[in-house]
Amino acid sequence: MKTTVVTTLMYVGTAIIAFFAPIVYAFIFTCILVSVDTITGVMKAGKESVSNISSKKAFAVVPKLIFYFLLVIVAHACSLVFEQQLPFVQLSLIGIGWIEVKSIDENFSKIFGYSFIDKIMEGAKSVNQIKRHKDDKEL
Repeated sequence: MKTTVVTTLMYVGTAIIAFFAPIVYAFIFTCILVSVDTITGVMKAGKESVSNISSKKAFAVVPKLIFYFLLVIVAHACSLVFEQQLPFVQLSLIGIGWIEVKSIDENFSKIFGYSFIDKIMEGAKSVNQIKRHKDDKEL
């Protein structure tokens, strides 16, 4: 009886590890984004007023992480069940990344007075203009 229980637990444990192993890096990526968002949120609150910083507001991170982790788990399950050629996990990470980067950018613009996404876009436009000008000179 004891060996049956141990064997069953080994099989279940192996199955759980095999399921979560491919998406560990997705969890790490999500944790990093949420951590940066939380840090910039605390910096923004501290800049506005020290009284805005509250430990109760930090508990909003836990449901956000749970939701994002469940989204990645469901996306991974969909990729296993339906068709492996569709990158469900990567698509969910793009959505999570977009939401978190926009939130980080909003916090950043409140802290420093400008949006880093706008600065990146301006830099990309400048590079494109330089390349076009260079290409026009070569013709």
